[in-house]
Amino acid sequence: MIKKIYIKHNTYQDSVALMRLSGAAAKMDGVNRASVMMGTPLNKTVLEEVGLDTPEIYEAQPSDLMIVVEAGEEAAADAAIESIKSELNKEAELESAEETDSISSVDELLTKDAGYNIIAISVPGAFAAAEARKALRNGLNVFLFSDNVSEDDELELKRYAHERGLLVMGPDCGTSFLNGVPLGFVNNVRRGNIGIVGASGTGIQEVMCRIHQLGGGVSHAIGTGSRDLSAKIGGISMLDGLKLLARDRQTEVIVLISKPPEPGVAKRICEEACKCGVPVVACFIGAPPMGGEYGNLHTADTLENAARMALALAMKKEYIPPAYAQAETAFPEGAYLRGLYSGGTLAYEAMSICRKHGMKVYSNTPLDKPLLLESRLESRENTIIDMGDDKFTQGKPHPMIDYTDRLERLKKEASDMDVKVILMDVITGYGSNLDPIGDMAPVIGSIKRRRPGLEIVVHICGTGNDAQSTNDIAEKLGDMGVRAEFNHEAAVELACRLLGGCSAGGGAA
Repeated sequence: MIKKIYIKHNTYQDSVALMRLSGAAAKMDGVNRASVMMGTPLNKTVLEEVGLDTPEIYEAQPSDLMIVVEAGEEAAADAAIESIKSELNKEAELESAEETDSISSVDELLTKDAGYNIIAISVPGAFAAAEARKALRNGLNVFLFSDNVSEDDELELKRYAHERGLLVMGPDCGTSFLNGVPLGFVNNVRRGNIGIVGASGTGIQEVMCRIHQLGGGVSHAIGTGSRDLSAKIGGISMLDGLKLLARDRQTEVIVLISKPPEPGVAKRICEEACKCGVPVVACFIGAPPMGGEYGNLHTADTLENAARMALALAMKKEYIPPAYAQAETAFPEGAYLRGLYSGGTLAYEAMSICRKHGMKVYSNTPLDKPLLLESRLESRENTIIDMGDDKFTQGKPHPMIDYTDRLERLKKEASDMDVKVILMDVITGYGSNLDPIGDMAPVIGSIKRRRPGLEIVVHICGTGNDAQSTNDIAEKLGDMGVRAEFNHEAAVELACRLLGGCSAGGGAA
């Protein structure tokens, strides 16, 4: 293998765009790995850790773009680099042809009198807090996609915004949907009267999609960033988002979504929710039941229940929860489930549902510390992996964009004859892989031919309005003998039933 690098000076690109470029280059003939990153010290460390560092990267400045390709032959590496450079040039030409505003800094934005009131920031984490401070000082709300922002900076930014009636969504905020405008990873859903505030990107997406599929619509969805409900941050953005939606004329029901918050923070949010004057559904996945009476606050234990409950409240109808078995299931010895997720909250919910059935599930992000895998690369017994975790994505595109690593892991899990059921998610919409079935079909087809009795359950988080055509994905998966579900809870329940019907020596009954 050879490694080649090209440095493009003074060229900033959004991290989502860089993920796409990396993923596309890695699929080219003869290319083993490719990474397109800004030349920050942190990104250089990432390249070192994954073995893609070269002497040239240490000359790159934070404002430079690093293109690194590992390939079997020099010609393949050169072709990949030229392809990436060509795509970058096309984007620049398209921006010029469309005569759109090209803004490279907050300072430049502030020189334009265009009535902006929100800015999306996706610069490297080392610079993100400074840009966010600048925006807040000038009266702009902030969508902070960047990660690697310190908790101290996050707290300072959110307190500053709160005092001035502004909102900080993030850091590490992957999803928001404001007045029909998507920010980050979002699905194409119907507008309506249900608003969402969530500390979980894929949790927001799942609830948005289910509301749409069940006939409802979404007014706004506000992401808070994953640490917002920690003891240190105190739920500042969720509380501010709750109050904003309560005042919004379009919003008649509000849904709150998070993994288990710090108990004191959860109590405060519940108390504020009951004062807001509209029905509120709180879905704190995996958290213990909340005690106390909260009037207009309703609690849901799954994303599916949250969506259905919100829709019933919006339509002023009685809520009837889905009928799933809650009793422990008898699972055969020597027959195991493996879950390969791109959505961290979906992985967490899957483990929570499995636990209700008495299943012990190991993970790289487990519900309980004793269930932490010794190596995230090696499964044991029943295992559910969050492949969107930072340790998997260092120097690589997110698995919602690039399926390469997850499909390699799928082949590995399928080669273990004790594995009887595999559970996966496919997340469509803005920002996600544009051809998931094209990437998945060759691998799944090969596995099913080799192991026709292996059950594969795929949850599709998306809508028929998404560019990827979720109905088409479900149909093609079905043609390969894969069970597709649009409801995540139903997908996990199905996987548990299939495993319960297995014998150690065979597939599902």
